[in-house]
Parts: sequence; structure tokens; C-alpha cells
Amino acid sequence: MDACSNFFLTDKGTMLLNSLVDYFLETSSSQAVDILSSVREPHDKYLLDKMNECMGKQSCRLSTITLLGHIVRKQPPWIHKIARFPLLASLHKCLKVPKIQSQSSVIGLQMGL
Repeated sequence: MDACSNFFLTDKGTMLLNSLVDYFLETSSSQAVDILSSVREPHDKYLLDKMNECMGKQSCRLSTITLLGHIVRKQPPWIHKIARFPLLASLHKCLKVPKIQSQSSVIGLQMGL
């Protein structure tokens, strides 16, 4: 794990970071979470961008939300930046219930009462 952390300190690209996110999405590896939550600036931006990209794909949305939860629990120094990134808007969009579905649920709930 130290080798990856050191690589992040010297690497200016995103290839390793993107591969590590993809690896987590496929395996739910706890070691990948440890490494990803220890990412430092400027790699935090790349991580959040990659996660935002993944939120757009139905197939990896749940795993991306899980990764986000793990990272938030680890409380990296850059956690405050999450609120300013498009990732939060993407998460909000995924959690929204369509208006028609919402209305029918309310009507069903009212009829049940």
C-alpha cells in the first residue's frame, strides 16, 4: 500500500487512480478503499471526477455510492470538497424519485390509509 501512496505523490496522471477505482467497482476490495481514501491533492479531484463519471453508468452506480460512503467515513482532509464537485449533484440526481412515480406512491399510500 505504501508503494501506491508514494506513486500518487509523484504521478501527475490518472491512469493508476482510474484503474484502482475500476478495480474497487469490480471487487469491492478493502485495500483499494484504504488507498483511495488516502489520496491527496491534486489526486482528490481526479478521484471525484472518476467517481462522477461512474455515477453516470447504471451498472456501477451502487458500487460508486458504496465507495463514496467508505471515503466519507474515512474523512480524508479533502472531504469538504465533495460538496463542490459534480459528484454530489449526480448522487442527488440518482436519488430523486420521478414525479409521476412519486405521485402514484403518495396516492397508493393515501388509499392504504
